[in-house]
Amino acid sequence: MKVNFNYAVLLCFLIFHDDSSGQNNSIYGTLGLSCKIIDAANVPIDSCGITIYDDADKNVVSKMYSSTRGRSKCMLDLDKEYTVEVQKKGYAAKNIKIYTQIVIQEYLNEDYFANLDIVLLKSIKEEKQEKSPKYAGIIIWDEEIKEFNYDEEKYLVFQEEQSRLRQEAM
Repeated sequence: MKVNFNYAVLLCFLIFHDDSSGQNNSIYGTLGLSCKIIDAANVPIDSCGITIYDDADKNVVSKMYSSTRGRSKCMLDLDKEYTVEVQKKGYAAKNIKIYTQIVIQEYLNEDYFANLDIVLLKSIKEEKQEKSPKYAGIIIWDEEIKEFNYDEEKYLVFQEEQSRLRQEAM
């Protein structure tokens, strides 16, 4: 097997390079998040309040409302953690965690896209929201496919819970 020596040296440099100069390596990549908010019957829900928080400092990154087709879009910076909060009067609020950290640095300056369908269920009782809500789903970097995806184990549990809640709502 013939290996290009220059490429091997460059690869080793990139892998073992320690930038301890104190400079901040800029990250320019983004995650384009496209949300579709629907009810248990798969009907789009308009005018849902969508708030995205940066988990590091709890600041609001974006605040928007779903369109008449239940859709909204936003861009999130990579290498951060976010919480997406979706709510509308008469429906149970939902929170989703989004991790945009990528283990391999070479992918941090790329742009990615993720589609997220969010099912809101009619609220049986008007209750005050908990201070530390449970998350309805998690989006995280999937090393196998080199894309953002649902965390599979948590997503399966999430889907089972959604199916159970849909059955109860009908």
